[in-house]
Amino acid sequence: MANPQYVYVMTKLNKTYPGGKQVLKDVTLAFLPGAKIGVVGVNGAGKSTLLRIMAGDEKEFTGEAWAADGVRVGYLPQEPQLDPNKDVMGNVMEGVAEKKAKLLAAERVALLERTQAAEGAVEELLGRLMGSQEEAESRLHAAEARGASLMSRMVEVEEEAQARAEEREALMDALAAARAEILELREAQVLLRTGVEAQARRPVLAERELV
Repeated sequence: MANPQYVYVMTKLNKTYPGGKQVLKDVTLAFLPGAKIGVVGVNGAGKSTLLRIMAGDEKEFTGEAWAADGVRVGYLPQEPQLDPNKDVMGNVMEGVAEKKAKLLAAERVALLERTQAAEGAVEELLGRLMGSQEEAESRLHAAEARGASLMSRMVEVEEEAQARAEEREALMDALAAARAEILELREAQVLLRTGVEAQARRPVLAERELV
């Protein structure tokens, strides 16, 4: 049967304080993943020393003590070292300073990301507005060009209409003159015809007088 993968192993560990007081002797432990283990003993039995060794805070011992790869060991001392120059809140804030710094850093990163996203949205909106403005200006220029072309054509049409009106008036004048001339010619023709007939009658009258 294969050996189980322990998360922490301690083998024949001994701890002796200066002065010869031995608190741990030939301690061998092996913890499986997920195991919940309590250390029970009278005051001075070495419970805190054992936990400090497991946490890596206590280095002076003999034997072996190691955690498996990727395993982190945390230790909450029974009597934490507090700064006497700080009040309770000050000591608490000092204890959470690392986590607070991480949270602030995460908030700064999140704020930076939101700011960059907002800037990107603003740039996109500005780009769309610029595009809309350029399109509007282009359409305005095209409309102005069409308006100028229509105005020019209108002027041409008015000039053509004026020229046609003047031409019509000239034609009407020429027609009136032609009609007047026709009347004059007809009157002259009538007079001429009357004079010819009168001349033609005179010899006849003369001949009658001679007879």
